[in-house]
Amino acid sequence: MSNIQKPFLFSDVKSASLEVITGPMFSGKTKGLLHRVNFFIENNFKVVCLKPAIDDRYSVDEIVTHNKEKRQATIIGREMDLLVFKEVIPDVLVLDEI
Repeated sequence: MSNIQKPFLFSDVKSASLEVITGPMFSGKTKGLLHRVNFFIENNFKVVCLKPAIDDRYSVDEIVTHNKEKRQATIIGREMDLLVFKEVIPDVLVLDEI
């Protein structure tokens, strides 16, 4: 038996879906996103929130609405930062302002 760990592959995921929230500025996109995040957390899903390093309008490490509702987020500066998920795969992956 080898100690080589199987690499993370997206083909390991049995099912997935993608939801995209679009709209003009001040239309409630981030508010809707945080509403969904709160729903998943309240229902015991493992949620990971990500935001790009370039987006530092209200906070460096939080997703924040114009009304100052906020949720902690992991900063990603480049694509390679996503490799942090090769060990732990969340149920829900949230990407803000991508």
